[in-house]
Parts: sequence; structure tokens; C-alpha cells
Amino acid sequence: MTVAGRHIAIIAPPTAGHLNPLVALGTSLVAAGHRVTLVHMADVAAMLPRGDVAFAPLDHPADRQGLLAEHYRKLAQPSGPVGLPRMIRSTAAMTELLLAALPATLTRLGVDAVVADSVEPAGALVARHLGLPFVTAITGLPLLREPMIPPPFLGWAYRADALGRNRNNGGYAVSDLLMRPVTRIVTTYAQLWGLDPDPQQQWSDRLQIAQCPAGLDFPRTALPPSFRYGARGASTNPWTTSPKATADR
Repeated sequence: MTVAGRHIAIIAPPTAGHLNPLVALGTSLVAAGHRVTLVHMADVAAMLPRGDVAFAPLDHPADRQGLLAEHYRKLAQPSGPVGLPRMIRSTAAMTELLLAALPATLTRLGVDAVVADSVEPAGALVARHLGLPFVTAITGLPLLREPMIPPPFLGWAYRADALGRNRNNGGYAVSDLLMRPVTRIVTTYAQLWGLDPDPQQQWSDRLQIAQCPAGLDFPRTALPPSFRYGARGASTNPWTTSPKATADR
């Protein structure tokens, strides 16, 4: 298949704030001559507008009716000693379902490239497992870590001094601890497939495209060359061979 006619799969969390921007991106990719399919559990189909972006269910025994509604109920109470761990466990279970089902589904669909939402690690990991090129889509604030950048989900102000750096390090350490249910599942599948489980590997070296403009982000000094803000397009075609061509891209 030519670069101008790829079949691109979109892999994202099953929430409107992630799906809607990526459907808009997918519509532009269809206009550019690609075929685009959003792949997720069957209940997600009802959330998508009619248009040029197709939908394909996972077709997996664990993908049962009502699973999405159960997930939403757990997301609706994300705080407290019960609500937060329950939400993270549900998120981990969603990632596990995608990791179990996506390889067969993407192969069956004939997908040959992936747009992977940055907060759903299954998209990038499965793309690497199948040897597919992928780009990273960032539908919120970038979660790329820098010492002076506070975790964006904590609401901390930017502070470019030692106190700010130490505070940020503590925030990331707590975040890593809380997210261990997700990390364990991703690490298990990465090792099963012979891939590096380092979280940095989920970020594409072809293109990382953020929905937000630079003015809404914190001041950054270490963005990778493949990163683009807002409506600024990539200077090179992300679907061509990457300079960092590795077996586990």
C-alpha cells in the first residue's frame, strides 16, 4: 500500500475528550487519501458521529455489552481513598483488554499505521509489537516530563527554582506509585513481546502532535524534534521511514 493510501487505526481512551479530537484528525486524514478506523470496544460505536472515520469493534470475548457504562461509573468518582484506586484499576483493565485484543483486530483489518493517544499506552505498544509506524496524539496537556514542569493533572503553578523542581519530582513519584496497576500490565505485555517497557518508548519519534497551542503549555526546554503544537503540521511525512528505525518502533 502506498503512503498516500494507508489504513490508519486510531487507538484512544473511550471518552469524548479524547475521541472527538481524534475523529476530527481522522477526518482530515481521510481527506488526504487515507482510510481511517477507530478501534475500541463495541459500545464506543454509539459515541461516534457519522462521517468518514469508520469504526471497528475489538471482537474479543471480554468486550461485553455494558462494560463501557461500568467504566464510566468508576471514572465519575475519581477521588478519595476508594474512588481513585478504583478508577486506576478500571483504566488498567481497559488497557489490558486493548493489549489482548488489538493485535488480532488490527491484523484482521489490514491496518498498516496507528495514531496512538498519549494516555492510552496500548496503542503505541501494539504498534511496536506489530511493526507498524505510529504517531502520538496528545489531546490534553503534554505529559512529557521535564524537571521544571509540574505534573499537569495537579494544578500546580510553574516554578523555575529548586523548590519547584523538588516539588515536581515528588508529584511524579506519587503519580508513578498510583499508576502501578497500569504500568505492570504494560510491562508484562512488553516483556511477552520482547519489547523495551520504558514509558519513553510510547512516544513516537516520527511525530508527536498536541491539540493545545504552545501558549497553553508550561515553558519547556527539552521537547523532542518530532513534537508539534496545535495546528502546526509536521515538517516531514511521519509515515516515511524514521531516522531511528528500530525493530521495536
